[in-house]
Amino acid sequence: MLTRGGSYILTKLAKVCYNRRMPSNMKTINISITPDQAQFVDKTTKAYGFANRSEFLRAVLRFVHKTNPQLLKQVSDAPFAPAVAKPVLTLDEIKKSSKQL
Repeated sequence: MLTRGGSYILTKLAKVCYNRRMPSNMKTINISITPDQAQFVDKTTKAYGFANRSEFLRAVLRFVHKTNPQLLKQVSDAPFAPAVAKPVLTLDEIKKSSKQL
């Protein structure tokens, strides 16, 4: 089945090639991102013809690692929501709260 100038066939071919060359030592990781970040990844993945989110993110990581590793120092200035630290309770605070129950 051809769609949009053969993109369906190219996507299927890319998946076959990817599965044949994917090293068995590849690791799977899970990340949590904001809805805005997910939308950005999805739009960029589609706009540049990546097969999926993983391919896009691997390409970004390879690019930064090979061309400008110092760019990682600027990550804190990225236009996404900053990480929110959760308060850590001390042992005494935990004991007090359990006594109140």
